[in-house]
Amino acid sequence: PASEIRWKAYKVSKKIPVLLKVELVPIGNLLNELFVNRSPALSDVEMYIFPGDKTTRRYKEEHAYLFEVMKSRNAMIRINIKDTPLLIFSSKLLDKSSQNIIKMQKKTNNFLWGIFLLEKKSLALVPGTSS
Repeated sequence: PASEIRWKAYKVSKKIPVLLKVELVPIGNLLNELFVNRSPALSDVEMYIFPGDKTTRRYKEEHAYLFEVMKSRNAMIRINIKDTPLLIFSSKLLDKSSQNIIKMQKKTNNFLWGIFLLEKKSLALVPGTSS
């Protein structure tokens, strides 16, 4: 059931280390495989990542660049947490309704969202992830 998957995602999220090794990898057909015939929506999101201080120089220089790179390369960020992949995507890949809800609540157009791949069948869909 969905509640069981969410609980597993919560438990894995508590194991995220302070320093992360991240990889930018192609999305390919992954979203089509995971969300058959639809765009991902808020109900699919297991983790949100919002910028902390939007006034810093680092934010102003790097935030837009990250989203541009993810868009131009059709890429996602992959992080392995205790052998569980966390896949992080641009907000632009959520359905429009979900984007608008977050935009109204958080006053931001660009944010990151993620899902944990907790099932063996899903692991095979991600490049560089063993099944």
